[in-house]
Amino acid sequence: MNCLQWETCGGCSFKHFKGGDIYERQFAEKCRDFREILCTFLQDVHFTAFSSPHHSFRARAEFGIFHKQDKIFYTLRGLENQPVFIQHCEIVLQPIQDIFMPLLEYLSLQKILSQHLFGVNFLATQTEILITLLYHKFLKPEWEESAKQLQVKLQKCCSHLHSIHLIGRSRKQKIALQNEFITQTLQVKLNQQRYDFVYRLYEGAFSQPNSFMNVKMIEWVAKQISQTIPIQNSDLLELYCGLGNFTFPLSRYFQKVLATEVSRVSLKAAIENCHLNHIQNTTLVRMHAEDLQAALLQKRIFKRFSDINLQDFHFSTLFVDPPRAGLGNNIATFATTFPYIAYVSCNPRTMLQDLKILSQTHRIISCAVFDQFPYTHHLESAIWLQKIKD
Repeated sequence: MNCLQWETCGGCSFKHFKGGDIYERQFAEKCRDFREILCTFLQDVHFTAFSSPHHSFRARAEFGIFHKQDKIFYTLRGLENQPVFIQHCEIVLQPIQDIFMPLLEYLSLQKILSQHLFGVNFLATQTEILITLLYHKFLKPEWEESAKQLQVKLQKCCSHLHSIHLIGRSRKQKIALQNEFITQTLQVKLNQQRYDFVYRLYEGAFSQPNSFMNVKMIEWVAKQISQTIPIQNSDLLELYCGLGNFTFPLSRYFQKVLATEVSRVSLKAAIENCHLNHIQNTTLVRMHAEDLQAALLQKRIFKRFSDINLQDFHFSTLFVDPPRAGLGNNIATFATTFPYIAYVSCNPRTMLQDLKILSQTHRIISCAVFDQFPYTHHLESAIWLQKIKD
């Protein structure tokens, strides 16, 4: 990777390698660190490591805006917390690279668009991009007219993109031109066949930052399930389902799926994505994991389950992709009641804490790591656990 800001920018934090093969060496070190953290639980476990493309892989990016006289500049925080001016970023998807400087030039020419601007967020697929402009001050009606003109200019400049969407945000205000989402199609290989899954990715909602690694994660989890579990009379429970990223591909391996999510915007996206993918065996519910646990154990009754008979589900498998804080003791203990557990994690140290509970009843059959965040210390991982027979 030929990055002009490599020595100073803090966006890529893995800096101590120099010279060629930087990516291969940093990925190898991250894998070694991961295995060292979980060494107690990974002995004799089948381990797979999935590397990322070296550049043009990141679908989400956030940049600050620095004002100097009549000009504005993209910035990222430097290694010593100083702002670093950014003119090009090789790790973001090509559509973001293509629109990056033209957007800044157009914004600089329009005072109404650049004044009080402090940040720009990008969300992209290979054919579509959503740009969010962040402001310190309330946006007046004339901002929207200028933003529409900007949208037309950007579409002419980047005519190879199917759609360019703009959103303006200030405190307690959001103005969306066209859509508040982009549409992503993932081609996923399941049981030797390729399927297209369609997802709406909403501004402000979590989505996987590296679609190349995302596909590998979905396929890996699906493979563990397909090699282990017969589909007859087998149901899946998913916690933290987000927009349905794993939900809908995995639904092909089960009779029924119950999936929960606490974020309103993520659940809205999941419901829409369920319809877009013609999924009919999946029930989506907005609920905290702890509340669902109470409902399944019949400790509490919830109105949102008035049309759902939980006794109709016969769960063989629990799938979890929790936040960085991990499952916690209560949910990890709840997880031990399931015959099989698929656990995707963005933090090996909290996974380690959860495994101290899960390992009392389950053993790890296989493990994989996925380099979602190249050139940083972060590493996504997944484990497949099976209950130990008495």
